[in-house]
Amino acid sequence: MADQNEIVIFGEFAEACFSPVEAALKARYPRVQSGRQGDSWIWVLYRGGKIGIDTFYSYTMQIQGPRRQFGLAQEIINLIKPLCPVTVFDPPLVAESRN
Repeated sequence: MADQNEIVIFGEFAEACFSPVEAALKARYPRVQSGRQGDSWIWVLYRGGKIGIDTFYSYTMQIQGPRRQFGLAQEIINLIKPLCPVTVFDPPLVAESRN
């Protein structure tokens, strides 16, 4: 069985979609942090962790977090899909550089 704390990449989308995705996530979730400083990043915070959406390791906005947060990641992906095409990884990709 896969390590549920392992950081995985659930999907990705174009960085050009940053602003509408940021606005939608801030409207939907109570704890969202974001910024642009060389890289673009959005963190959806939950008790005990976060789903990160960033360009830290890619030219695309990668949606990543602990494998155990699959449900929250899918909810976020479903929120993003009407705004921007999303490539969903099924199964999620292991984020080698983050583990």
